[in-house]
Amino acid sequence: MKSYIMVLHLVLIFLSIGCKEDDNIRPFGKDVEAGAPGVVSEIKVKNIPGGAVISYQLPDNPDIMYVRARYKVGQGKEMEARASVYANELTVNGFGDMNEHEVELSCVDRMENEGATTVAVVTPLKPSVLTTFESLEVNATFGGVYVNFKNPEKASLSIHVVTTDSLNQPYEAHVQYTQAEKGPFYVRGFKAEERMFDIYVVDRWGNSSDTLYNVSKALDYDFALLYSIDKEQMNYDRGNEAYKLSTAKILIELELKPDEIIKLNLRKKISELLR
Repeated sequence: MKSYIMVLHLVLIFLSIGCKEDDNIRPFGKDVEAGAPGVVSEIKVKNIPGGAVISYQLPDNPDIMYVRARYKVGQGKEMEARASVYANELTVNGFGDMNEHEVELSCVDRMENEGATTVAVVTPLKPSVLTTFESLEVNATFGGVYVNFKNPEKASLSIHVVTTDSLNQPYEAHVQYTQAEKGPFYVRGFKAEERMFDIYVVDRWGNSSDTLYNVSKALDYDFALLYSIDKEQMNYDRGNEAYKLSTAKILIELELKPDEIIKLNLRKKISELLR
């Protein structure tokens, strides 16, 4: 019986210790009333693509731990940014337009008490999702198209290419995830026939560009079609502007007999290319 009583006492001791430890897990600092941390002042805004850098002066309160910024992007998605007490600025980003937006700034102390808010108004510069969309260029290539893009801010983007299947139902043929400053990518696997390609850009906050509607005719893998490049293609977002054929580096290794060289008239074609 004594052994059972001893075990019971030990269990109660461990439980009491555990409760005391749980009580100690809390913020460290003076437990003051909410609002006591004070407010930031002398707010300055430097607008950047898709966001802003907000600088400020902290109140004279040694108990402040960080500054919190609350704002909304897109269709009302709530965002939050924080900056340590050792900094006097923070960055807000994720805006998909160039409109005015309000950012609420507040100080938070070591007990997680939050002070009154101060509103900063930001007007972001053109976000990368729009800059990259406006740079898109689509050209025909063997078995499909290639897309050139520019991403000067090296933002994290996805470029979506949508077309239709044999039943004329839309499907996503390719998604290019990139942080590259620029570059082409290729979408292949199509016959040499006119096809609609819808292309749009999405950033990591879910902001989406408009859609570029493009009709292209994939080139056949027949080498002879290099001499009959797409004259009837058009880009609907750019009126009746004709496509400009880009330069190409083509490496082909063929073993031809003398009569085949004469038949293809390669000597003349090569000399014309080198003029």
